[in-house]
Amino acid sequence: MRRGELLGLHWDDVYLDQSYVHLPMTKNGTSRDVPLSPTARQTIEVLPRAISGAVIPVHPEALKGLWRCKVEWARC
Repeated sequence: MRRGELLGLHWDDVYLDQSYVHLPMTKNGTSRDVPLSPTARQTIEVLPRAISGAVIPVHPEALKGLWRCKVEWARC
């Protein structure tokens, strides 16, 4: 999954009982289902439920900032 797809994922599109997530709109304009590995499924199961309905309630720019910080930290 692309970063934007992951950050745009809502709980309504998560089917843990069937081990997949549904992406209603992808970069190419179509929907698709993405199977979840056992590890991905276990990780998603323990995430807290945000009021917004987002699976990962993080703004893309915030994620970029955190990523840059970790990259700089790893260079030392």
